[in-house]
Amino acid sequence: MGADHVSFAGTHLMLVTSKAQRTCSTYPQRTAACKQPADQRIEVTTQRCGNRVGFHGSALSTCAPSRARSDRAVRHPPRYFFLDPKTPPNGLNAQCIPSFWGYVTLAFECSTIYNKPYRISSSSSHTFVMYIKEKWDGFCTLFVSYHLTHKGSLQMSSQTHIVQATSLPETQHRWTLSLLDKQTMRMNIRGTWIYRDAPSPDALRESLASLLSYYPHLTGRMVDTSYIEYTNAGVPFTTTQNHSISLKDIEEDQEIVDKLAPTLNAKQVQKGQQAPLQVQLTEIKDAHVLSVIVNHGMMDGNSFYSMMLRWSRLHRGLEIIPPVLDTSLLPQASDVDKDVLTEQAKELGWRPFSLWKLLWHLPSLIISMRAKRFGPIYFSPENLHALKQKAIEQSGCQTISTHEALSSYLSRLFAQRGKKKSNTYTQSVVIDGRGRLEDVPENYVGNISYVIPGATFNREDSFGTIAQKMHDAVEPYTSYPSKKLTFAMKASLQAVQEKLPLMPFDIVGANINPPRDFYINNFSKFPVYDVCFGSAQKELVPIRVVPHNLPDLIQFWPAPPAQGGVEVYFNGPLANIMRKHKPTILPAKTT
Repeated sequence: MGADHVSFAGTHLMLVTSKAQRTCSTYPQRTAACKQPADQRIEVTTQRCGNRVGFHGSALSTCAPSRARSDRAVRHPPRYFFLDPKTPPNGLNAQCIPSFWGYVTLAFECSTIYNKPYRISSSSSHTFVMYIKEKWDGFCTLFVSYHLTHKGSLQMSSQTHIVQATSLPETQHRWTLSLLDKQTMRMNIRGTWIYRDAPSPDALRESLASLLSYYPHLTGRMVDTSYIEYTNAGVPFTTTQNHSISLKDIEEDQEIVDKLAPTLNAKQVQKGQQAPLQVQLTEIKDAHVLSVIVNHGMMDGNSFYSMMLRWSRLHRGLEIIPPVLDTSLLPQASDVDKDVLTEQAKELGWRPFSLWKLLWHLPSLIISMRAKRFGPIYFSPENLHALKQKAIEQSGCQTISTHEALSSYLSRLFAQRGKKKSNTYTQSVVIDGRGRLEDVPENYVGNISYVIPGATFNREDSFGTIAQKMHDAVEPYTSYPSKKLTFAMKASLQAVQEKLPLMPFDIVGANINPPRDFYINNFSKFPVYDVCFGSAQKELVPIRVVPHNLPDLIQFWPAPPAQGGVEVYFNGPLANIMRKHKPTILPAKTT
């Protein structure tokens, strides 16, 4: 068989052999909406050109739709093309399998054909995407994206393998979501690690397979939105390139990392049509970016970053403390009369939720939700120590923490810039139930965070007074075991079940401009810079870790170890305020 050509005729992709150079009749099918960036999409039609079409020395059968009226042709399902790997490479027989996903797909035997160049006949630049949706028994599961350059050569721009767990639990076959997990299913957590040198993709996939043995729910698929079946269907791992982006670009605008992250659709995860975890390794102009995204229903921030640390340790051949996947360990919802529950919630400081109030402030809420994150604002170790000492001196309380001091400092600054008629403000703080709830171990996997109503303060209150109020509000929840946290968690779960119109924080007050409720989430103690994927011969430490993309109003994040200290990010209305008034809000020494 002669060398193969791939020619593009309008929006129709046609595969033809150079030996015959025949013009094949094309039958339009549904457009192959490959899940790639907009500039990488192409309308594809299948064709019938005899029984076979040549492609890199392997025979490829074609599956054309039946002849149909033009008004029905677009509804004809596209086809999968599978090559039988049991047949010798010189004569692979193809079989047609209907597509369940709406993609025209070419599936090939696992081999090195993806690394070899193809001769192309084309007058413009296009992208041809070869895509396999799921692993079928006996076939290679590999996603490959090729870029057709202006010079007419076909280059591999991305490659996706499906990584499966090396083993699955023998006694447990599913993971049941808790009520807290189900509440966060609509969100995803994206983590981004940037390395100067490239981690080995093969070694990363190998260690990921080992990691998934400890997290079998991530390689499974959801059933009935209530549990994950341990199917070991696998996790997509993509390697790709984007040399149009540099490290400097990311430093100037961290939201660029969204372009380097895999696409995870929460609705598809809930339907069991997509893995709850995806990984992408991108080579940019002067660095390498590892982006990991997981559905929030599978785990909270603590579980996510602990998982990444375990992955890096397994990669380096180190021991890990196995995670615990057992949602039965969580407190159960209380079972009291609804009126009693309402009184308990009010005693805990919960705020009423009003649909009318939400609609009244809807324009402001929309502006806040669309606000671009602002930050980081850097607080050095010296800044933090000075703030803590000042809070202790003004309050007389020797046990005020750095977190309480920094939270109070920022809340007071923004309150003083608020409207004069709004005199009362609140700090709401996210805390982790691990190490505070009696039956929940530190290595628990899932969602176990709770929002403390926090401290209510006035605009005229001093920094020390606010810090003292903050400390008094938080302390009962942070002891072990915390009876108040257990009580609040049980009440919260029943409130969700009863659809009680009360919440631990004022969701409207946190998103209007200026906000009256300062929602604070602290990740500054997470060892995110310890996620190293080197070897015994060469250490590979991240030079930058970009915070995840959850919309916390105020987020504390660890600064690079060489600097120490804390970085602060702002979302929603605070991001807009900081963008406009930063020089007048924060003293120069904190920036």
